[in-house]
Amino acid sequence: MRDIKFRGKRVDNGEWVYGSYVYIDYHDSVDYTESHQIVELNCHAFDVDPETVGQYSGLQDKHEKDIYEGDIVKSTSRIVNVMTNKPTGETSVEYYHIIYVPNEARFAIQKNDEDKHETSHLRQSYMTSYYEVIDNMMAKS
Repeated sequence: MRDIKFRGKRVDNGEWVYGSYVYIDYHDSVDYTESHQIVELNCHAFDVDPETVGQYSGLQDKHEKDIYEGDIVKSTSRIVNVMTNKPTGETSVEYYHIIYVPNEARFAIQKNDEDKHETSHLRQSYMTSYYEVIDNMMAKS
């Protein structure tokens, strides 16, 4: 069974909380209430900024850190000479962010400087070998 969990930044203190995401939209003839909450496993519920909510992708990076929608990941790879098939001693560093593609019901990795429509599939074998989570796009919110 896969883990379905979310995270979001609390509105009261800006700390990240992890658990189930709950959206409450209640209105009657007098009152209207809208609330975005993360409910932790111990049943504590916290109001969160909806712009910071991200779902767990089900994958981990090379340091076994959970990867969430909105994360920024870094890939470091060795450059290989195509003529000799030997490492040159140089490395290549690229940055990507994790997005959810709703019309395909999947998470994807997207290069930070590319067109928003160009994405690649997330693969656990690549994530645990080459990528590490370094930040979150919503961290500054």
